[in-house]
Amino acid sequence: HTVAKIKLGLFDKTDTLVSVMSFGKALFNKKHEWELIRYCSTSNVVGGAEKLLKHFIRNYTKNGESIISYSLNTRGHSHFYIRLGFSFERYSEPNYKWVKGSSDIKTRYQTQKHKLPQTATSESDYMRSQGYHKIYDAGNSVYIKEIDETL
Repeated sequence: HTVAKIKLGLFDKTDTLVSVMSFGKALFNKKHEWELIRYCSTSNVVGGAEKLLKHFIRNYTKNGESIISYSLNTRGHSHFYIRLGFSFERYSEPNYKWVKGSSDIKTRYQTQKHKLPQTATSESDYMRSQGYHKIYDAGNSVYIKEIDETL
């Protein structure tokens, strides 16, 4: 959904990429300037997320700005966000996907009415007529980090 504008990485002593963190402009909530889109690492990189976030804040943000991020409720990552200084804001509404068979999956963004044939009366009617089933997830936890620190 969001295109990462800033992609930061950590490399080990052999110049192997071991951690990545990406950021973009907040898409769904305009009260916040930034969104932490993804973080991943190849192994347990001690302090990796903290280093990447600190670099991002120092080089790309201003005091008074904020970062929003979303965590799938099915994967409980609250400890990660709390460790990085984010605060829990709220639970989002459940999301959904359209599924046909075991491997044909469409996101709600792929099936918005304006992307369907003009003859479609609604997203739900059209997708059901094509043999898809609407499957809901558990929603997201929403975390916020206010930038008010000098790093």
